Amino acid sequence: LVCGQLGVMFTVGPLVPFFCGSWLGYTLSSISFWRSECSTARGYVRDYPRLLEYVIRTEFPWARMPEDMAIEKWMQGHSLIRLSWCILAGQSCQSLIQEHQEEKRRELLAEPA
Repeated sequence: LVCGQLGVMFTVGPLVPFFCGSWLGYTLSSISFWRSECSTARGYVRDYPRLLEYVIRTEFPWARMPEDMAIEKWMQGHSLIRLSWCILAGQSCQSLIQEHQEEKRRELLAEPA
């Protein structure tokens, strides 16, 4: 919106600056979202490896994760495809992880001081 208003103030017109500003905003937000999801997936692999292995093997068999390989080692291949599968698995089991974390919080609060 700001880019469109700047275009009106100059002789360019509002449309091209608006499109450029929209494209820039979308691109920057997509990069930020990708970084956030990568960080979350790496944290889930570190903290809940068995759950993510189970989700990848049962819900996403076409990921072709070898049966004899742990998810930490599988993800160390630094492949964009493997990272994407881990992100998808993390998004798929996010509600289970949140429930588990809530249970931990409740247990901590219920402990006598």
